[in-house]
Amino acid sequence: MSTIFSAKTKSGIVEEGNSDDKPIFVSVSGLIGAGKTTLCKDLGKVTGMPVYHEPVTSNPFLEDFYREPTLHSFPVQVHFLVSRFAHHKQQIHAGMQHQGTGAIQDRSLHEDSVFALVQNRRGVMNDRLYDTYRLLFDTLAMQVPLPDVILHLDVPPKICLQRIRSRGRQMESNIDLEYLIELKTAYDEFFDGMAERTVVLSIDWKEFVDVGMLWNTRILPKLRTLKRHQSGNPPTGRHHLDMS
Repeated sequence: MSTIFSAKTKSGIVEEGNSDDKPIFVSVSGLIGAGKTTLCKDLGKVTGMPVYHEPVTSNPFLEDFYREPTLHSFPVQVHFLVSRFAHHKQQIHAGMQHQGTGAIQDRSLHEDSVFALVQNRRGVMNDRLYDTYRLLFDTLAMQVPLPDVILHLDVPPKICLQRIRSRGRQMESNIDLEYLIELKTAYDEFFDGMAERTVVLSIDWKEFVDVGMLWNTRILPKLRTLKRHQSGNPPTGRHHLDMS
């Protein structure tokens, strides 16, 4: 079982923690093309925790949205939201409650609202549809626990766009730099808000690093320090990991 003070590494080494530790719920977050899915897979191997990827490919509106965003922004976001909610309740919550394991999630339900906000600001989703989306989002989000830590992969929009182009997914061909810049602005607002409720760790992810080193010598020590300094209360705040 991986907890805030206990992580099984690929080599089998286990760092023991306090007896009152609970399984840790980790969410990996960032722009499209930041490298979330790859990091999630590697973290799963390092920690032994199950990885839950976002249900993107099953969204029947996604390709239509990229072609005609105004027509499909509302159904694509509602489908993402409801799918993430069902995914969390049926798999992540069940695994953590009944199996006593931690979890690594590729983009949490809570950040689904970031994309809807950008669609509204761009005029792609009108105010009535956005307000309806927010009503549904607020209702569902109250039923889903916050991650214990959000790992924010901090990657400039230009580099994200390069990565998007290099992976060559046809349905992403209409994503442009302006959209990614607007998305980054909304994400920064999201992280500031979430930092009042949980821990947000920003990681410079312009270059990939060894994930075992990242987890064992950067993330875990930071979480231990935060827990010590906020004794009696769950750690919160937005923090930048020193990768030097």
